[in-house]
Amino acid sequence: MNEKDVQKKLEADIGSVLKTPQGRDVIWEILSLCGIYDNQFTGNSGTFFNEGRRSVGLDLIQMMTDADPTAYARLMLERAKLEDR
Repeated sequence: MNEKDVQKKLEADIGSVLKTPQGRDVIWEILSLCGIYDNQFTGNSGTFFNEGRRSVGLDLIQMMTDADPTAYARLMLERAKLEDR
């Protein structure tokens, strides 16, 4: 498989995951663990660790967006509705 085929397969796989409520729940939990919206500064080397986690979360959002440009926005809206209940 060449790089382009691998990328297309990854996008299709992520798209499949995002089609299920369970898949979206898992993605949301992973993004929560990444702390993409948290302050990463600790004043010591922990900042580098936190920034690494955040980078993974941003990469995941980019992969979701590549698979479906509206996926992240829909995920956020869905989670907001669940939290309002």
